Amino acid sequence: FVGHGGAWHTGSKESRRPVCEALAQKGYVAVSTSYQLSSVSNEQIGTALTAVTIVLLSLALTCPTVSQMLVMLMLSLLILTFFSILWLFWPREEVQHPAHILDVARNFKWVTENVESLGGDPQKIVVMGHSAGGHLASLLATNTSYLSQVGVDPSFVKACVSISGAYSDQRLKETQLGTQILHNAFGQRPHYYDAFPIYNVSQETCPFLLINAGVDLTLKRHSFDFHYALRQAGVYVKTVYFDQETHWTIMRDWTDQNRAVIETIEAFLEERWKQLKSATS
Repeated sequence: FVGHGGAWHTGSKESRRPVCEALAQKGYVAVSTSYQLSSVSNEQIGTALTAVTIVLLSLALTCPTVSQMLVMLMLSLLILTFFSILWLFWPREEVQHPAHILDVARNFKWVTENVESLGGDPQKIVVMGHSAGGHLASLLATNTSYLSQVGVDPSFVKACVSISGAYSDQRLKETQLGTQILHNAFGQRPHYYDAFPIYNVSQETCPFLLINAGVDLTLKRHSFDFHYALRQAGVYVKTVYFDQETHWTIMRDWTDQNRAVIETIEAFLEERWKQLKSATS
């Protein structure tokens, strides 16, 4: 059960097709899930337009002649005006937490009801995601209230594999971009206890595999904190870093160049199945 990334406001389940195909080649039944996306906030679009303005002005100032500079400035003004008007009048539906996680919970319910017909084992369902999808997979595995709301026994989640996920609102607040994304997708609230995995770990939480790229924005600090929270609760957790990968390349080409990623996941799951077998024997 695989969730896509995109900071809760971009991406689609189609983007995880190569990952699902790589898992299927290894004998797993892989289901990619989508969810409602938050729209970009005025604050974010303002930041983006500011960056575009700086780039266009820089290009204009490097023009060799005054006439070319004037043409470039006029073109820049037209581009910025067009996108500003488009943004102001484009219809947007505000989508915020818990819309994303409830969609994921409903889709997970479908998996529990159909996995056998797909050739899978309902006693071996694993949730996985990358970036925002890693957050949602981890939240589904820690805050059991969302599965309960859709009528699913949380014990169906046997393990969680989260790749470059966001687990803490406090870590997001460390950067301006992270704060904008947090407010856009989760609203401005006094606390986010129901919305982030780090607040919902318990002794009943399933085992976790946390994977990060070596060049992974600020998300490695999320993993440090979440790993510690899991360990403090007595939950089995393994954290693995791939030093040469970035936040984006770590999800590419699992069948060849990045096969070490899928091999790490396989080893973790084999260990998990042994744990379950010994617990029931």
